[in-house]
Amino acid sequence: MRMMIWKELRENFKWAVLALAGLFLAEMYVLSSESKGFSPSYSGFTLCGPMFLMATSFGCALIGSALGTVQVLPELRRDQWAALLHRPVSRSVIFFGKVIAGLLLYFLATAIPFLTSVWYVAVPGHFAAPFVPGMMQPGLSDLLLGAYFYCAAILLCLHRGRWLGSQGMILLSILPVFLLHTRGHFFITLPVSLILILAAWAAMLGNGPVETRPWAGRAAYVLIVLVGVLTGFQLLLGTGRKIVAATGKTQSATYSRFEVSDDGRIFRITSPANGAGQVITDMEGKVVDDERFTGNDGRQEFQQFSPLGYDVTREIFWTDYYAKHRSRNTQDYIRIFGDFYRGPENWYHLTGGNYFTGYDKLSRRCVGIFDQDGFKPPGETPKPFAMRLRAAPYSRGEPTLYASGSRIYVLDVAGRRMTPFFDAQSDTIYTMSVVARRVSSEKPGLVGVALKNGIRIFDDEGRPLLSIPYRHDPARWGNISVAVNKGFDRIYLQYEQSFSTTGALPVFLEELDLQGNVIQSHDIANVSLQKFSPLLVDRISRYCMPLATVLPGGVYFRADPPVTSDLETLWLQLSPAYTAIELGILSALALVLAVITFLWARKTGFSGGKALRWALFVFASGPAGLVTFRIAAGWPVLVRCPSCGKKRLVGNERCLCCNQPWILPELNGTEILDTPVTSHP
Repeated sequence: MRMMIWKELRENFKWAVLALAGLFLAEMYVLSSESKGFSPSYSGFTLCGPMFLMATSFGCALIGSALGTVQVLPELRRDQWAALLHRPVSRSVIFFGKVIAGLLLYFLATAIPFLTSVWYVAVPGHFAAPFVPGMMQPGLSDLLLGAYFYCAAILLCLHRGRWLGSQGMILLSILPVFLLHTRGHFFITLPVSLILILAAWAAMLGNGPVETRPWAGRAAYVLIVLVGVLTGFQLLLGTGRKIVAATGKTQSATYSRFEVSDDGRIFRITSPANGAGQVITDMEGKVVDDERFTGNDGRQEFQQFSPLGYDVTREIFWTDYYAKHRSRNTQDYIRIFGDFYRGPENWYHLTGGNYFTGYDKLSRRCVGIFDQDGFKPPGETPKPFAMRLRAAPYSRGEPTLYASGSRIYVLDVAGRRMTPFFDAQSDTIYTMSVVARRVSSEKPGLVGVALKNGIRIFDDEGRPLLSIPYRHDPARWGNISVAVNKGFDRIYLQYEQSFSTTGALPVFLEELDLQGNVIQSHDIANVSLQKFSPLLVDRISRYCMPLATVLPGGVYFRADPPVTSDLETLWLQLSPAYTAIELGILSALALVLAVITFLWARKTGFSGGKALRWALFVFASGPAGLVTFRIAAGWPVLVRCPSCGKKRLVGNERCLCCNQPWILPELNGTEILDTPVTSHP
């Protein structure tokens, strides 16, 4: 083993050094561009920036694939493979010697550039942004992603098959793992890499037919091919959806909502989901053709409705959900806030530390922190807020609002002040937003706060103006927006259905004065679906899902339990909801396919036990399992029987149909070497 590892290290070290140099230059170029402000996406996210993560993910994947290929592919030609296998060691020693050496070279080529990048970011003075150790997690996970691509390259080189068959399915199986990884499901990379290594090890031992491989390696190979087939199904069905969408025969909807003009007139605007061809009518139903409202600049004649929340009762839930289940999301570590594009400083909310820190753009040094006690100079020990900080997600400008528990604060980073804005005490703060900017001292800005029992409106200095009770259930009409007329004496409150609410609900509009009195209210139907039958590609897609994932998911999530783990999140994303009738149809289809598989396998010459195992596999995996059976099963060699003309196994002495043995060929005079040698007298 040691000599095999040394051989691989000596032969492939030059490729690792070349890959190290390329990745090092790519990562340092991205970081140096951001540190100088050249990148248009610069936001101080450094190790979590989109350009840096693109360099690590694609760079590590490319290096892993290249190292796995150069280790195996050159030795498969000109009888070099035969010379390799005839070494006085087992094939397992050869395989694991290659893998251990390859992974050592891979991590040498990828870990050194990444650790150098971490050092560059962590040293003060290089970036006007804090260094949070958790920001290393996405980049470190990309190192595992590259190891996964290394294992996939080893398997593709060792497995013998057609690119339109098993090789193509192995290649397609890489795509979903890569996409899931980039969405933050890091946990999937390591176990899938082990499955690839197991399948590659079995391919090395078998060196050809699937049936000569160990059973564990065959199972891993079948699972990989199944994932590839499912990926191919989804790509084909996605292409079908694109083609159908291009014909315009997709299911569409028409949305309606209210708008308020500068002079206080209320209009209904109805538009398709794509936003084209909208129709404006007044409250009497008359179509408006005034160019001031229908022209290209017509939106300037309306007062803008500012969102208070798109699902106010679930704002806290979704914030916690994304913070827990999107570990590749930059904002899980730091969040920039304030007018940092024009100001001299960058200020950040450290989500893990639960306080704020600021950096000077020129010197790139820390200028102070905001914690529970207010502003502190740099170097002071921060005292984090007692409850998790939440920003105002839909604000239109100053003041900068943050909530911690039942309290809302205003941060003035330029003036180094943090002042209490509102204390809800025992009430629950769902969300808050600056719904109108300050126009003058007579027309201050307005701040809306969505609470458990209603909406509170304040001016931008924290003085309460009015309290509005919910006149519609915020759990269903949670998409709430607010507008103010030019005179600042009328407030318009619009209720639309929450994004998490199914069905078509009407839209409500309330016009209130500054004392909270409802002057008038209106409603309009929200969604009008054009009646099209479900698309064929959508029905096919639903019935191509494996029964083994759909049935348990349908039973588990039908009870609507809380999602508490990444595995449950992934399961919920991959397994759409099914009705009881659809589950019955899917089960019946799986049973029919299992019977077809069993009969097909028996007719082809599989043993009864093997045919039954494949039938159970197809029953659990559905149509994709049937295709996998055709691609991945070790099919016996069949030839035509000279007696009955039907197919028979080449290894059987007698035909299963006619029970006749093999017919010896007629003598043609060339059998001299086959005749027995007789002794001379």
